[in-house]
Amino acid sequence: MTVAPGDAAPRRVFVDSDNALGSASGDIDDGIALAVLLKSGLHVEAIASVFGNTSAEDGLRNNAALAELCGFTGPCLAGASSPAAAMSEAAKQLADGSSDRTFLGLGPLTNVAQAMSLDTEVSRRFAELICLGSNARSRGRWPPLWPFEYNFTKDRVAAVRVFESSARITVVPLDQACRLRLRFSDLADIEGELGVYLRRHARRWFRRAGWLKLRSTVPVWDLVACMYLIRPELFSTQPRRALAHENGWIQYDAGERWVSVITGFDPRAVWSAAVTLLNRPSEC
Repeated sequence: MTVAPGDAAPRRVFVDSDNALGSASGDIDDGIALAVLLKSGLHVEAIASVFGNTSAEDGLRNNAALAELCGFTGPCLAGASSPAAAMSEAAKQLADGSSDRTFLGLGPLTNVAQAMSLDTEVSRRFAELICLGSNARSRGRWPPLWPFEYNFTKDRVAAVRVFESSARITVVPLDQACRLRLRFSDLADIEGELGVYLRRHARRWFRRAGWLKLRSTVPVWDLVACMYLIRPELFSTQPRRALAHENGWIQYDAGERWVSVITGFDPRAVWSAAVTLLNRPSEC
């Protein structure tokens, strides 16, 4: 199926996340991204959990804690706990939704793929589907194992289903997302209870980077996808053909399916804009 990328401003946002900020292990970038989104002023329709960095159950709990702190009163939905999980609450909500919704996928694409199996017209009703994964710069030696892939390979069937759908897709490739790296000291710019919460739960991830990788910075992949949704003018994009393989590898410049791909941004400008949003008063 051929789908040409276009431009459309998001009206409502359904965000799907394997948020481990608040868990004992797992990457914490989802939590930072969700906090920015909830403080952005966009109409967030719902926050759904999904397995990945942590369990779907822990993700739901972490989402609810962050939602309360940011003054979000909408639903926090339970999502898929595995690729073979029964139809999730999140998938049912997605399938029942109206048009002009933007889907922001920060984890495996299981929930949205389940929704597409419930209603084949779901993908046509999305204003945009933004997802994080793939490598647009290099095929790698053993794709998708190198360069390392995560979200798409966690549920490979779901990734293929989504890329074969008629949804208007924007991909945030990992080779771009990894360019936004933070030091723990960067989190000191975030004010109030939210800043305290983010620093308390993020500290372990920065310590891990120091112990295991001898690095003082960590990539905040999901924040790049979130900031593209909120401030698309900060990013450059390019239309490319993309073919989803059964092993989870997204091959660019192959097949007939068109997607929009993030090709560049200024990491410090994106982080500065994120901090401005994080320090906005909560809208209860």
